[in-house]
Amino acid sequence: MGKKRIRIQNILLPNQGPQSAPWGLYYQGAENVCEVMEDGTGRLLLSHYKDYNFCSYFNGISVAKWKRYTNIRRLFVRLEMAGRFEAGIEGYHLVAESKQRRIYLKKKFDLAERTELELEIPLDVKEQIFGFSIKTYGDCEFYGGSYEAEVEEKDIRNLHIAIATTTFQKEEYIKRNVEMIKEQLLADVEMGPHWSLHVVDNGRTLSKEEIEGDGAYLHPNKNVGGAGGFTRGMIESMREREDLTHVLLMDDDVLILPESLFRTYHLLSLAKEKYHRHVISGAMLYYERMAWFHEDAGYMYNGVHRPIKVPRNMCSITNMLINENLNTEMEAGYAAWWYCCIPVELIKENGLPLPLFIRGDDIEFGVRNRVKTITMSGICLWHMGFVTKYSASMNYYQTFRNAMIMNACDDYGREDEIIAHYEDRLLEELHRFNYNAAQLILDAWNDYMKGPKFIEAVSGEGLMKEKGELNAKLRDVEELGYSVNPGDVYCMDPTNFLQKIFYRLTANGQRFWPRCWMDKEVAVISYDEFFNPQRQMFHENLLAVNLFEMQAELRTMDKVKFKRIRAYYKATRKKYEKYQERIKEAYKRRKAYLTSYEFWAKYLEIEKYQ
Repeated sequence: MGKKRIRIQNILLPNQGPQSAPWGLYYQGAENVCEVMEDGTGRLLLSHYKDYNFCSYFNGISVAKWKRYTNIRRLFVRLEMAGRFEAGIEGYHLVAESKQRRIYLKKKFDLAERTELELEIPLDVKEQIFGFSIKTYGDCEFYGGSYEAEVEEKDIRNLHIAIATTTFQKEEYIKRNVEMIKEQLLADVEMGPHWSLHVVDNGRTLSKEEIEGDGAYLHPNKNVGGAGGFTRGMIESMREREDLTHVLLMDDDVLILPESLFRTYHLLSLAKEKYHRHVISGAMLYYERMAWFHEDAGYMYNGVHRPIKVPRNMCSITNMLINENLNTEMEAGYAAWWYCCIPVELIKENGLPLPLFIRGDDIEFGVRNRVKTITMSGICLWHMGFVTKYSASMNYYQTFRNAMIMNACDDYGREDEIIAHYEDRLLEELHRFNYNAAQLILDAWNDYMKGPKFIEAVSGEGLMKEKGELNAKLRDVEELGYSVNPGDVYCMDPTNFLQKIFYRLTANGQRFWPRCWMDKEVAVISYDEFFNPQRQMFHENLLAVNLFEMQAELRTMDKVKFKRIRAYYKATRKKYEKYQERIKEAYKRRKAYLTSYEFWAKYLEIEKYQ
């Protein structure tokens, strides 16, 4: 076998859809007209005497990662341009969170018509990210291009990847994404034979005519939440073909970057042997702030899941470098299932997900399989930020209960840390008169103690509706008759030490404190988990505001409810201390069955919904 050239990344132009708005993700320099041509491709019209840097989130190439994870031998960038300009190759590395730039090549061109040119990128260098720059000496036209790698044919893996997405009554999103995947991936002569698409419809509102064809399949399903939907997707993907190598789990309510799928395939097809069991974790960018990164990989720490990286603006080369430098191969790591490409052998060896309905299924699967994640700039999608969808039933009931189940099944040994975290949340919610949220925390603890038989038999859909009734009842701020300064809601107030002591001792006036001493003025706080004790201190009424919708809930101190929740907590704690080892052992014994095809076929009623 000899050498082969493979196009591993396309150079993208901001020529279509809402994802074209943050043009800083495509290049740095003056914003220019990107014209959509008759064949649907784009042409960027570059002004004369300008500098353009295409070492960007979409159009730079992470040479350090391609070298580490794959067997590439040489690397080239191919550009299609017309006009008089100078093209350059430049690389960047990080020193103390400051970008360092090095120019490797500059070459002038004078092209009267659209012409393809090629420049080689050096590999034996310390720079982590490379890109190309264009300096124009007249009006120029840029038609895009690609990065090509030279590899040994023996190093190329033959893959088949099944995309599995689960949806529940989000027809607008899923139809758009299915159409895009069919047109730009499944119908592609080169890539199509290596992909298939499985849509699991928990709401059973889609028809086969709307979804199927060109390697796409529809599977009506019980409403068993994300965990059940993705599990059905795994099962049907593996049923479809025996040579399946990967399942790519993807949310339905997202905006997909088709190029991410292309790069994922080539990253896996060229992977070195020691990385072929790694998981590809695509980044989530905020749909409401499209240039901002949210998360791409996480890990468990002190019993709580945490992202490895923090939100950053990806129009910055420095921020790109920081993200590319952070280690994602963490102990107790996981990849979120908004975009997660999993080797099928992990599923076959260690079982299907746990039936957690929603929240924590991806974390549990990652921790159980001790996954190591690969992330890369440009492998991403857009999703609405979770703060706009906050609910106590999700963030407290589901997350706490499922964390305890995960810990018991996988013998993680972090139950004390998990409980301590949620006991802190319990106190915080009581201090801000959020009695329903406090109850949800204790309900989660008690339902965990019912053992594995509870999650085997309970209707997840019915349970979510029941617990959802305890979520905040928000109304328009204007309807409530209050005036809110948006800048104050998430502004932390300085604390007074003496007041802080009395605040804790009295549980914010709910113990040993006369009601007449409470401040009657309404204090404005956030409706989510942002905790600002000084703001709410000794105020009888709190206005909990959802700043993103300008809605709020008025909470009033209720000493009777406070005493009831405290009694509920003491009874729960006592019960847990008595039975904790017995409960953990029951989950451990049942885990193999709960992650088996036998259980899931019965739980999903697959034969009924075929």
